Amino acid sequence: MFCLNSTSAASSTKTPDVNWMSSAGNDTLVATVQLIGGTLYASPDSLLYQWIDCSANVPIAGANSQTYTTAQNGSYAVIAVASATCYDTSTCVSLNNISISELDGERSIKVYPNPSQGVFLLKGIHKGNYSIYTTNGSLILTEPISSGGTPIDLSHKAKGLYFLAIEDMHQRREVFRLIKE
Repeated sequence: MFCLNSTSAASSTKTPDVNWMSSAGNDTLVATVQLIGGTLYASPDSLLYQWIDCSANVPIAGANSQTYTTAQNGSYAVIAVASATCYDTSTCVSLNNISISELDGERSIKVYPNPSQGVFLLKGIHKGNYSIYTTNGSLILTEPISSGGTPIDLSHKAKGLYFLAIEDMHQRREVFRLIKE
């Protein structure tokens, strides 16, 4: 989607001067969605967001953050807004792996301390894998989960927000936010 920055017309017989702006320096804004576990993540960062239900093509009330976690299967997209004249809608992403046990909170996974200086402890799951993602969806680490507690060391990473995606041996997924101070 091209982003219109400003227009000016000296008279009705002249073509308006059009200036294009870019949030990424390339005259375009491209909204994308990545599905990690049961959570949808919008890119690019630092914009306004509105999630939509693709099956009904309607905005989802209150769903206006960079992430969206739903309690039902469906098809979802995000509208990323840089300004009134600069926005883009992502392609629709299907979510069809939500199970009743995940919704009922059957598992009691804990990650602490959070926030942390960089070392977190994962408890409440005995077999599976975990992955760490940046806020833009880049995978930075994947490791197996140990019985009795798994240390997660982000001390060598920059301060900020990370996403911990956990997948157990039954392929059930859960995502946590980790804050490294």
